[in-house]
Amino acid sequence: MLIRAMLFALTLLPLPAAAQDFEENEALLMRLTFDDCAGFVKDGIDPFDGLETEELSAEEKSVVEHIGKDVSATVIQNRTYFASWGTFAGIKICIIFRGFERQDQQTSGIPLQRLLDQADLRAEDLGLLISPQDTDSGFVERDWIEAGVDRRKALMVSMTLNVHQDVATIEGVTISMSLPPLLN
Repeated sequence: MLIRAMLFALTLLPLPAAAQDFEENEALLMRLTFDDCAGFVKDGIDPFDGLETEELSAEEKSVVEHIGKDVSATVIQNRTYFASWGTFAGIKICIIFRGFERQDQQTSGIPLQRLLDQADLRAEDLGLLISPQDTDSGFVERDWIEAGVDRRKALMVSMTLNVHQDVATIEGVTISMSLPPLLN
């Protein structure tokens, strides 16, 4: 429950804005989620290869220390995203959210439905079933779980989006992936 609360709180942080247009930002989110995180969680492949990464700030290091000792972390693309991956309580995890030091940025401009549609397609390519969630007070949550596998042993992806008041664009995002699921 603590992990879920931390993930939810992180969605309050806005995504980066003008530095990248929304198509580039959307492509990066899809890569981080369905290539880097999925590759690590499913196959043990080191994530984020070839991306611009930096050392963690003191605040970011404190978050990692609370997650666990078998967890690594980095910041990606000019401190745009924070990523953490490793093993927590015997569960392989990968978590991505907006970087701490980018709070001056406004909306990312990614259209909500466009991102959900792209994520659904990428999840389907991985053999994951889509489990849409309701929009609740400015947040949209979408989960995907591995098809044909016992739910307690399946790959699970959860995306929580903080949407702009007009519910058309995304302001913040937290993506978590685990094998087996953190939450059943």
